Amino acid sequence: MALEVLHDLCGVRISPHSPARVESNDFNTRPSDDFTPDTVITVGPPRAPSHGVIVEIQQTRIAAKRTQLARYAASMWLQIRRPVHVLLFAPDDKTADYYAAPISTSLPGYTFHAHSVGPARLPVVTDPAEAAAHIEIAMFSVHAHGQTHPKTINAFAEALKKFPQEHSEAYANFCWNISAPAIRTMLEAVMKNATEFPLSAKIIDEARPEIIARARPRIIAEARPEIEAEAVLTVLSARGVAVDEATRERVLACTDLTTLGGWLKASATATSADDLFG
Repeated sequence: MALEVLHDLCGVRISPHSPARVESNDFNTRPSDDFTPDTVITVGPPRAPSHGVIVEIQQTRIAAKRTQLARYAASMWLQIRRPVHVLLFAPDDKTADYYAAPISTSLPGYTFHAHSVGPARLPVVTDPAEAAAHIEIAMFSVHAHGQTHPKTINAFAEALKKFPQEHSEAYANFCWNISAPAIRTMLEAVMKNATEFPLSAKIIDEARPEIIARARPRIIAEARPEIEAEAVLTVLSARGVAVDEATRERVLACTDLTTLGGWLKASATATSADDLFG
């Protein structure tokens, strides 16, 4: 769901269907540090991720938390040496704007920007068909607009009927967990015969592998160009061949598997990035 929000709402060039894994969120450097973001995700092949994503749900404006977000991003970048995006959900637009403001650090050249999402950036999804097609966006639409647009809750509940019960329960309970008390009450009323709240974390975790397994064939097919492109860049990097930003963008933008296959073969012997395209 984080990838879809980053792609659809924040304009990040990242495929919402790329293979992704939830990783350990322990960035602590010593036992006394409180340095654990809500969720940490790597995108792409396990040994060569293309992006890191950190997801935070923040209810209030806290100055120290803004600095903490920059530390999260820097720590993950040191681990994977790939672009890292911090996606933050806020309950109101003033809080979202507060966390979206650039954060200057004492590290020369490092100014941090979070992708901060408030109600204004989330669509009001009231069509059950649209909700079913973009269930993650529909879920956050309920979180952002459920009190002022109750039809978002009805659309979300109707859309969940198209999913297996264990999956619909997992989505419904995640929505319940991140929503305000008033929205929770409305969800419980609309879905009183469909699910129980709150569902245990154990049941939600047990449903996750099956959801991933069902989606895996489509994910692999849609993500293959990105994986091939990352493989080209990984081989060049491993061989010590310098790659400028223009070349990196050209490789990552390519979606033709035949072209990417040729570049991958050339990357094994190339002495410069220009050799790929010769």
